[in-house]
Amino acid sequence: ILTGLYPHRAGVGHMMRDDGLPGYRGRLNEEAVTVAEALAEAGYFTAMSGKWHVGQEHGVTPWTRGFQRSLNAAAGGFYFPDAPRANLFLNGEAIRPDDPRLPPHWYATDLWTDFAIRFVEEAVELRRPFFVYLAYNAPHFPLQAPSNAIARFRGRYMEGWDVLRERRLARQRELGLWSGPVALAPRPPSVRPWAELGAAERDRFDHLMAVYAACVHLMDAAIGRFVDRLA
Repeated sequence: ILTGLYPHRAGVGHMMRDDGLPGYRGRLNEEAVTVAEALAEAGYFTAMSGKWHVGQEHGVTPWTRGFQRSLNAAAGGFYFPDAPRANLFLNGEAIRPDDPRLPPHWYATDLWTDFAIRFVEEAVELRRPFFVYLAYNAPHFPLQAPSNAIARFRGRYMEGWDVLRERRLARQRELGLWSGPVALAPRPPSVRPWAELGAAERDRFDHLMAVYAACVHLMDAAIGRFVDRLA
């Protein structure tokens, strides 16, 4: 997305580990031009908000690869300010998760959106065309969401994955998503039939799926809020 190249051509063939081989250096290389670098040269206001994860620990940062404004984390793995991995950078400055320039008690999905909107408003005020790269870390593990968002989905998955996957396929057929016969893939051997799970296991998996659903729901709402600001 950032370069228009295959990951190996850009230097990140296997995440951030540097294997010492071309294409596997764990960071965007100098041969790859980011879309922000190209658009900045064309006069665009360029900004990014969210998860960077293309080699900041190797010196590759948003502010050195074409982004004039940025709120970013070097990687993901967090949603709340009290998380150990919640290391943020605002326009190149390392800031604390409780920095007064940030909303109090933020949730990462909303934080990224707030700053993306803020950058858009700055570009509009400057009357410049703009490019905003908004990179959510949701719904990446560890799955986390506010308790009220999780409660909204609790209990919806108690029928179990065997029933739900059949129902979803039927719904997709009803919507005309498939032009020919389609069958569900076999359930992986490591996944037990729902009917074989005890009450405690069912409750645990319902909880996990509710947290995942909450992460997606909150991201969907945030994207809607961002798109509404563009309208």
